[in-house]
Amino acid sequence: MRAKGRVGEPLPTPFSQLAALRAFARRGQMGLTAAASGGGKTAFWCHWVMNGRYDDIYPIPTLYFSSDSDTATVGVRTAQGVFGCTQDEAEKRLAEPGGWEAFHEATEHVWWDFQVAPTLEHMNEEIEAYAIANGEYPHLIVVDNLMDVDSGYGADEGSNQREALLWGASKARETGAHVHFLHHVTGENVNGDRPIGKRDILNKVDKRPRIIYTAWQDPEMPGYLQLSVIKNSNGSAKSDGSLYVSIPWLPERAWMG
Repeated sequence: MRAKGRVGEPLPTPFSQLAALRAFARRGQMGLTAAASGGGKTAFWCHWVMNGRYDDIYPIPTLYFSSDSDTATVGVRTAQGVFGCTQDEAEKRLAEPGGWEAFHEATEHVWWDFQVAPTLEHMNEEIEAYAIANGEYPHLIVVDNLMDVDSGYGADEGSNQREALLWGASKARETGAHVHFLHHVTGENVNGDRPIGKRDILNKVDKRPRIIYTAWQDPEMPGYLQLSVIKNSNGSAKSDGSLYVSIPWLPERAWMG
């Protein structure tokens, strides 16, 4: 199967704030976004998947492993972004004639997988199935989230996660996709209300990713998601989380700006 694009080519981002820092998710590389539970990491990547455009027209061909949320939850959350409405309004729109058809048309560039605790073998098979069905590998592979991946190490959480990241780096090179993992934090930042740095990443799995973002919320800036760039092989970063951008965010409408 073919893998379009050059290794290192940036994926289109809907966030001009990140582009200004050259903090891109790049083809053929692996990245990670860490945040507290409910801290906005899934919302951030769902918005990127739905709104990133080549030439402002073509969406990013994406394979999204969503082991952390089920079909109904992701469907309604994504529909909020598609229709620009609240959760209750999205559920009503989907129940109306033509609602699901409009949703599927807006999300046809995304191949969803909802396997609980996916193994590396399962993810390999899903990537190959995508390639067979579409004639090329996805440009973006999102794994939501790292903690749920079964890499064959049983209860050894750290080894499981490091093996999954090794797989992700290898798969990015093999397919030309950007492979991105979502992950949790630990220590003082479990509340996600201050800058999150490398030391706060659960199990210290910061060695292999080429780009690492951390998402947090400043109590004094409601209506914004703070996005720190703590590692960036091709641009600016600060490992303590002190380099960040402020992204307008209305979680009740699954909207970011």
